[in-house]
Amino acid sequence: MHDTILLAVPLLLGLASGFIAGIATGGGMINIPALIFMGLSPSAAIATSGLTITSSVTSAFKYHRSKLINLRQVLPLFPLACIGGIIGSKLLLGIDQHIMEHIFGAICIALACVIALNKKVTRRKTGRIYSALGLLGVLLTDIFASFFGTGGGILMVYVLSYFYGLTILEANASAKLLAIGGATSSVIIFLQAGIINFSIGVPLMIGSAIGGYIGAHTAIKKGDARVRIIFLTVVIASGIKLLIF
Repeated sequence: MHDTILLAVPLLLGLASGFIAGIATGGGMINIPALIFMGLSPSAAIATSGLTITSSVTSAFKYHRSKLINLRQVLPLFPLACIGGIIGSKLLLGIDQHIMEHIFGAICIALACVIALNKKVTRRKTGRIYSALGLLGVLLTDIFASFFGTGGGILMVYVLSYFYGLTILEANASAKLLAIGGATSSVIIFLQAGIINFSIGVPLMIGSAIGGYIGAHTAIKKGDARVRIIFLTVVIASGIKLLIF
């Protein structure tokens, strides 16, 4: 009975967080507090949550099949995402996160306000300066993502939307592909540090893969306007959680 619960709880947790991550972003906001509640240390919870990279894989696959990811535009950013993942995970192993969580919470609220005020988020052309700043944005975003274990998707959607002129749905789709690079680098570092709990992480990973695909399918079906509302809701909730709790 105990073994069944040990498998079922993280499986359902992965399914729920993967669905949220697939349709918008912020799956780690569900995973990490739950894993800490299950007895993992904050660092181990973040490291184990990294296995939910499977939601990014399945959702990116679904988005790519629906032609929402421009590989020629996104793949050149992939190495930066990997580098950011390495830096962020190294920082996690040596820095207290408490103050940084509050800073990131404030950033989430600020970005939500910017996106909400910019009601017409449509595809647009951007210049070389925007693209260059976008490179820095991608790197910093994946450092944040690996350090906090969550929140990177929020920033990445904003970076891709603002600096590369993508719609929210396109940016959300492309962010999944970049998340694979950053998360893979992080998982490798965490594996070397030996802080991943596989008894919880494996069923979590399986559930996340299923949830990610379903979430992406739902996002595509709902369209950009609905995804934008869901994205803003997740961003505001994430910001409040980091600032208050």
